[in-house]
Amino acid sequence: MVTMRKIFSANFILLIILFFCSCSSQVLDLSFVGDIMAHDVNFKMKDYSVMYENVAQHLLVDDITFGNFESPVDNSLPYSTYPNFNVHSEYVEAAINAGIDVFSLANNHSNDQGSNGALATMDSMLKLRHKYQNESKRNIYFSGLRKTTFDGLDVQIINKNNLRIAFVCVTEILNIYNASRHKVQFYYYNQDYRKEFSEKVSLIKMKTNCDLLILSVHIAEPEYVREISDLRKEYFRQLTECGADIIWAHHPHVVLPWEKYITKSGRESLIMYSMGNFISGQRYRMNYKKPDSPREYTGDPYILKVAVMRKWRSNDFVYKLNPIPITTKIDYSTGDVKLYEF
Repeated sequence: MVTMRKIFSANFILLIILFFCSCSSQVLDLSFVGDIMAHDVNFKMKDYSVMYENVAQHLLVDDITFGNFESPVDNSLPYSTYPNFNVHSEYVEAAINAGIDVFSLANNHSNDQGSNGALATMDSMLKLRHKYQNESKRNIYFSGLRKTTFDGLDVQIINKNNLRIAFVCVTEILNIYNASRHKVQFYYYNQDYRKEFSEKVSLIKMKTNCDLLILSVHIAEPEYVREISDLRKEYFRQLTECGADIIWAHHPHVVLPWEKYITKSGRESLIMYSMGNFISGQRYRMNYKKPDSPREYTGDPYILKVAVMRKWRSNDFVYKLNPIPITTKIDYSTGDVKLYEF
């Protein structure tokens, strides 16, 4: 009798576990990385794929990978580094071949080469999109630039695994505030503009009828600072109340925490406050005398793997996170900048 009771209890516990495991089902695998920069030590490399070769396996096995590309792409101009970046299409192709599917193009360097540079970037990205669709049936997406201010807010619709994903990209800061700013999806960081953008987020969620709304926000906060201001937390949480499901932020060039935030309606959201640099040369010469110097953190990013799970009997989602720490190493014999798992 005791044995039968033990068997019954074990089976009952197993059924309970199986029941709760079935309450959510995985529907989408996402990966988020940080800033893809183009310092001279990066673009002077002979083979750009070398930068990614040790970590690409993590990006090629998911459904969608997101990366923030911080440079114009104008093939008619030479490569250039800070403060006015520029690269050619082959630099972007290395990121695509490593697994990046979706590019955020709205950041403080978007108009480094003026209006013509912004338009050239759009043209270059469109040509790359067509190339990969034709040659490998692979979809490449980007958001953050526009031809005129009358184009409104560009919303990229991504259909994957029977989900409709809306992707929107904006920046709160630019390095150049001339007429070329109108080619960038730019919302200044004062209270009025943030209120306007919050209202647009609500409209996007409603009009696109999307399952997931992912926002890329290039934030107007100091670089290399590893604390999150209360004002930023409040603003990002407000954006989730307006309908954002995932907020992916950047600009500090160093990693900041992420959080799951539960909205007032009980919906789970994910906020990444900064993913740091993914590709860069900011820590090319390490400062061994001051290892706590702010820029020493610019070479240690994460790949954040996000398993999107649908809640049982609900249209809402929960997120299972798997951060993969990455570090930047330099081969001084060749000058190559490479990423490795930390």
